[in-house]
Amino acid sequence: MQKQHQAGFHITLILLVVAVVGVAGLIGYRLISTHDVARDEQDAPRQQARPAPENGFAAQYKDACKPRDVTFTSGPMPADQLAYIEPLGKVGDGHVTPTDHVYVHPPDMNAGDVYDAVMPADGTVVEIAAMPSQYVGDRDIQTSPEDHRLVVAHNCELYSIFIHIHKLAPKLADAVKGLQPNQSKRVSLELKAGDKLGKVGGHGYDWTSVDTTKQLSGFITPDNYKGESWKIHTVSPFDMYEGALKQELEAKSLRARAPLGGKIDWDQPGKLIGNWFREGSGGYAGTNNNQGRYWDAHLSIAPDFIDGVTTIVSIGNWEGKAAQLVAKGGFKPETVTPANGPVKVELARISYVLPDGSPWYGGAPVKGMTANATGETLGTIMFEVQKGERLKVEKFVGKTAAQVHGFTAEAQTYTR
Repeated sequence: MQKQHQAGFHITLILLVVAVVGVAGLIGYRLISTHDVARDEQDAPRQQARPAPENGFAAQYKDACKPRDVTFTSGPMPADQLAYIEPLGKVGDGHVTPTDHVYVHPPDMNAGDVYDAVMPADGTVVEIAAMPSQYVGDRDIQTSPEDHRLVVAHNCELYSIFIHIHKLAPKLADAVKGLQPNQSKRVSLELKAGDKLGKVGGHGYDWTSVDTTKQLSGFITPDNYKGESWKIHTVSPFDMYEGALKQELEAKSLRARAPLGGKIDWDQPGKLIGNWFREGSGGYAGTNNNQGRYWDAHLSIAPDFIDGVTTIVSIGNWEGKAAQLVAKGGFKPETVTPANGPVKVELARISYVLPDGSPWYGGAPVKGMTANATGETLGTIMFEVQKGERLKVEKFVGKTAAQVHGFTAEAQTYTR
């Protein structure tokens, strides 16, 4: 008799759960349908609110984020101030591996802090940091007296990171009075799409767009990047938009081929292309022994961030400093495997050619430029892809390929 009562109870419970799930499903369907209509009406993507995912980046802000629907309705600058956008994947100086941010540029690169950085969507500013007082990299340049990094939680999944915001908007500045270089402060400041974050100068600012529901597939070992936990969730900011505004922003990108927002994850198993780290160096963030120049151990062999075709070799130590050089001769790293054995690649200084074929001599860049791979040889680098995602590397500064006859005792091993 007791078993019969238990069975009846279980059946009743199951029927009750089914009924609740059915009602919840109907409510969910109605909510989703409503959001889809709103998306069509506003011609912009509505990102639905969901609980904060448990991953390295989002977890640190789960107490500060707010579940909500998010619509990207504003560009990163007022339309009359936005000149061009450098896509994801640029390499330069200490940014040896492809950058996880786009560069938002105003028209006058020599101007002071007169341009506005604005919110692309509603969100909560959850952290403000003062950048180091000294430039981080191998170039000898002056930093701005005021320079900030902001983290914005649009909801508990979508984030924006803005760097090189100089003069903070009053609401933000009041919240972090007295903040010193290398210090950061957790805050909770609500802003709407189009609200000002602060002023920037002629060189513009960085924007990293993070979608923690997605993980890039082109990093063979994601744990190599755990020191910058947002990196594996980086997406193109353009992907946050739809309709006319998306087209307007993509038109500002220097890149003329898909993906217009750029790409940072180029690893292919068993092939030369992608990012590498000197053996024992601790991945992207480095170890306690190499924090001064953590990028010294980085190596990237990937397509140019603008033309998407020409191979750029970016290395953390070329005669003691980071260097970005173009591979000559149409070299394609995605074709190099252990079966090729040692390969020699001549390197030249990076320069660009305008779409009409004439050289680019600097100033404002032009959409659709291509990297020139025919310059004077500055040296040769030798690679040998080995099994187990290992790479043997040696630099021969000042030598042509014909002058290089094989690896020496100076060769180094990289892994990923």
